[in-house]
Amino acid sequence: MISADGRRRGVWGAFLLFALVPLLFALYTGNVWEDYYITFRSSQNLATGHGLVFQQGEKVQTYTSALGVLLPAFCSVVTGTTHDAAALWLFRLLSAGALGLAGVFLYRALRHHGVPPGPLWIGLLVVALDAKTAAFDTNGMENGLLLAALLFSFWALTVPPRDGRPWLWIGLSWAAIMWSRPDGFIYGGAPAGAILLFGAGIATGRGRLWLLRQYGLALALSVALYLPWFLGSWAYYGSPVSNTVAAKGVNLHWSFLEKIAPKRDAVPVSVEAPAPVPAPAPTPAPTAAATPAPTEAPAAAPHRSFLQLLHLNRLHFEALSYIYSPIYIQSGGWPPAVKTWACLLVFFGGLPLLLPGVTRTTRAAAFAFLGVAAYYCYMPHASPWYMPTGAWLGYLALLLGAIDLHYLTGASHRLAWRAAAGIAVAAQLFLFLAVCAEMRVQQRLIELGVRTPIGLWLRDHAASKKETVFLEPLGYIGYYSQLKMVDFPGLSAPEVVALRRKFQTDNWAVLIRELKPTWLVLRPFEVEMINGDNPALIPQYDAVKTFDASAGVAAARIYGKGYLECDQTFTVFRRKE
Repeated sequence: MISADGRRRGVWGAFLLFALVPLLFALYTGNVWEDYYITFRSSQNLATGHGLVFQQGEKVQTYTSALGVLLPAFCSVVTGTTHDAAALWLFRLLSAGALGLAGVFLYRALRHHGVPPGPLWIGLLVVALDAKTAAFDTNGMENGLLLAALLFSFWALTVPPRDGRPWLWIGLSWAAIMWSRPDGFIYGGAPAGAILLFGAGIATGRGRLWLLRQYGLALALSVALYLPWFLGSWAYYGSPVSNTVAAKGVNLHWSFLEKIAPKRDAVPVSVEAPAPVPAPAPTPAPTAAATPAPTEAPAAAPHRSFLQLLHLNRLHFEALSYIYSPIYIQSGGWPPAVKTWACLLVFFGGLPLLLPGVTRTTRAAAFAFLGVAAYYCYMPHASPWYMPTGAWLGYLALLLGAIDLHYLTGASHRLAWRAAAGIAVAAQLFLFLAVCAEMRVQQRLIELGVRTPIGLWLRDHAASKKETVFLEPLGYIGYYSQLKMVDFPGLSAPEVVALRRKFQTDNWAVLIRELKPTWLVLRPFEVEMINGDNPALIPQYDAVKTFDASAGVAAARIYGKGYLECDQTFTVFRRKE
């Protein structure tokens, strides 16, 4: 039996552990994620009275998280709107505090499950050393806010409240999840659905009908709390869907709908396989060359069976290996054992679903983890900042399953359990330190040594802020240049999204030909890709400046160097008069 003082010390210990680890990561690495500056450009415009827009005068929603854009705007106002570093650090402190709250809810959920203090703190340390959690909590993303809301939700679903109103806490947590990320209904719905399915958590002894009534009240409350933002942004931007979501979903649009029933427009278009979104990788995927437009509209698609539809939208199971891997492990430069460890964590996170003798709450946690993992597999490109949310559900299932197995096997296997705990802590610590070293070098050489200088150079050499820039990495370059960006895939540019829909293509040569941007900012493999599709296009531009950090990257002694190599060289092109 733990005293009240012991519980308070445990709560504060969990808060400090989960708040301080990401702050130490930020102090050492200085890492600021590319997407933060996409959002912060809108935040800064709001703070300075120009509206919640990326480009002044254009109402385009270039962010996805309501709190992720409003809190940086608040931080900018508090720090005087001219001190970007101070605003970022204030946002980091708020995010670290939110992750500390997530740690508190995790601690309380594990204590309610009966986890003894020793295994509990080992488990908390394993979770706290998750490198992507530390990175995306303090590098400007909204992950800390989302994790706090998610763990609040799991606690509300599994620990009976003293006031007898579980719907109130569940509803508040669901609203907080939605304010943190618009796809939050998936993260909030996965554990809620699992608890209902297994009759676990607060439903134990009360039944599923009672829980459904609680869900109904909670849903009404969460909708009431989130609806003002939803309707307000719809009225402001003219659409309830963020332009970033529209841009990322275009290839899904034609990979599913157009293959089932191609459009019959007045202007016929050609259908080609879309090129993948450029992502950190040593070598780019080849892009199909544009084909001549047909003279007639395409014939109606034949009936598709269910299995054929699944094939058209096939799952990307490699995303499972990214949940616990370092950032962009697919770029190369990591030992094979790292990916093996990441896959083992996924396996052990889902295993309690099948193990005999585990509690219903443990089984529900594993089911929720696998549900979110399936969501990642459906994404065409499962970006690393999505992963900590699912990872925490997996850690939760793993820890609950481990303690259930410990009670089932008894003390005779104590040495094996200690060895497993030692391996887990050592592996997580190694990955944490290795990612710290990688991201410190990445920030210094790439973000501050290449992308920030490109943005500042463009700002100084552009004749007007209305000059357009075509590129893929929108964040740093867009923020520091303050120019009109026509990026791929169109996060800040509805005209790019419209062209991709019109021509049903991700061919950069086609987009550049139609957009006629003033500037191109391209990596070497992107220049090669465009030349392969349209050799006459690049000669219409002058190569005016190259930014190259390849020597520094080559000299760096770090794991994961492939991630840096992708962004080490950019050439700036200006359209000829």
